[in-house]
Amino acid sequence: MNQDLTAPSQSRSPSDDRVLEQIRKRQLDWIFFAVAILGAPSFALSIYENARNGYWIVVAVVVIIYLAAVVGAVFRRRLTNRVRAHILMTGGFVFTMAMFVFFGHAGVGTWTLLTTVVLTTMLDGRRTGLLLLAECLVGLVVIGTFYCVGILPLTGGQGVQPPMENPAPDSVATWLIIGIGLTTVSLLMVFVRVPFSAGSPKPWLILGNKKTRCGN
Repeated sequence: MNQDLTAPSQSRSPSDDRVLEQIRKRQLDWIFFAVAILGAPSFALSIYENARNGYWIVVAVVVIIYLAAVVGAVFRRRLTNRVRAHILMTGGFVFTMAMFVFFGHAGVGTWTLLTTVVLTTMLDGRRTGLLLLAECLVGLVVIGTFYCVGILPLTGGQGVQPPMENPAPDSVATWLIIGIGLTTVSLLMVFVRVPFSAGSPKPWLILGNKKTRCGN
């Protein structure tokens, strides 16, 4: 009989926990290798372009995130799944907040927020995913408020001017719509997940405490 691996650990056997940890390890390996290797050209171009224009804060954020990805890939045997999941979560959070600060709601911050919340939930559990979502929403409220009152976008010298002007209007209603939309979609992704089940390559659709087989 297939057992749900997302249930509390008390209801799972040690073999189920080992299977789940192996799945998460493979997922983390692929994620960190993809960011460190496949993402290297993108990171290099981003660093070059922002350094050429004097946006040193953006350069620092990009360098730190890429180095964290390299650490997660190189030391995959020494670092636990939980530690690497938190490296991924922290890097995603920092990058998301940086995108909102420098590009407003017109940048890729919305997409990186959703992606980071989903990956965190998959790799470290629902509670951690909800905690990250709450932190992102607090940051979004602060940044949105700063945009609406005119503190952002940052302008002036010392490399703090954003790489591009925010083309979208910075109204309270706009930021509220974005915040509510992100909250709704993120909660759906956190509470409706498709993990692997023990003993079967087919996924189970988990909705609350009920499970339904996907496919035939």
